[in-house]
Parts: sequence; C-alpha cells; structure tokens
Amino acid sequence: MRFQSSRIVLRSENPRQATIDLLSGRLGLPEARRHSEPESSRTTVEIVWRINDDVELHYLEDANSKAGFTVTTGEDREGVAEWASMASAYIGAWTDKELLDGVTGATDSGVRSHLLLLAGLGSPGDFDDRFFSVISDEFDNADPLVRMGAVWASSYSAWKEYLPKLRSLAAHDPEPDIRNVAQSFVDIIDVRHVRPAK
Repeated sequence: MRFQSSRIVLRSENPRQATIDLLSGRLGLPEARRHSEPESSRTTVEIVWRINDDVELHYLEDANSKAGFTVTTGEDREGVAEWASMASAYIGAWTDKELLDGVTGATDSGVRSHLLLLAGLGSPGDFDDRFFSVISDEFDNADPLVRMGAVWASSYSAWKEYLPKLRSLAAHDPEPDIRNVAQSFVDIIDVRHVRPAK
C-alpha cells in the first residue's frame, strides 16, 4: 500500500533552493527526476528525491499561490511520516495555526485572498473542520477577490462538505467569474464524491 503525507507548505524565501540545499547538499541524495509544466498547469515544477526503496520526497510549486510545498510518498508509513516531519522542520514550513490565523488576521483583501490559497494548499487530505470553517466562511465575504480566493482554496482538498456553499455561489454570486469557477469545482467534487462509479 502506498502512503502519502499531507502537503507541507514551505515558508522560506526560496523554498526550491532550500529543499535542494537540504536534500542534495547536506544529505547527498540524488534527484530521481525533475520536470516543469506550463504556467497554466496546477503544478509548475516537480523535483523528486528517492530517499530509499520505500520513500520518495517530492518538491512542487503551485501555480495559483506561487508557493513551494513538499509531499512525501512511499510504501513505508513510518518512513513517510518521518521524512515529512523532517522536511517541515529543516526546510521551514507553515504550521496549521499560522495558516489559519493568517487568514483570519488579514485585513487587506489581496493578502487575505493569497493566505486563503496557502491555507487551501496546506489543508490535510482528510476533512478538517478548522480549515473548512476558515475557508468556507470567506465564501460570504463582501469582497469578490476574497470570495474567489476562498473558492480556489476549497479546490485543493475538494471536500464534499464544500458543495452546498459552492452550489450557492455558482447559482447566485453577482460576479460571473466566481459563478463559473464555483460551478467548475462543484462538478469536480460532485464527480469525486457524490455520483456512484459506473
């Protein structure tokens, strides 16, 4: 069985170089592969280090938030958890509290929207009421920039719990762009969680 850590959102000024410095430089691990995608892709860069036969550490860059993050994968559950924790500690990562407090404390709409993207990116794979509450509360924000940030933030985890509010935005938001993006994510989440497999 293959295990995967949650996305760990990195906070260093140059997260790609910090990750390379740690894994290739200090630890001497060779890169297993590297590739870049067009800016229109969700993830624009991926670099993978093979830790051992059972664990890989992936560094990725998210196109929307412009943030670097790591994901650790492998057959060894304990090894995945250990290397994910090590990456978080030595490269420098946002804590859940920092991600969530950042959103609620931001007064500038551009900053708040960006911090929503980071919180979405840092959302765990399994439903988490803390992240859900902070992100979904912003669906009702008066500022369309913040609402759009919240809609995009919901897409990182695609929890079915977002569906009622996303459907409401898709049907009633005064901004056509928000309605369109919300409907796109409703369709994606609906396929993933609601419709039975054929």
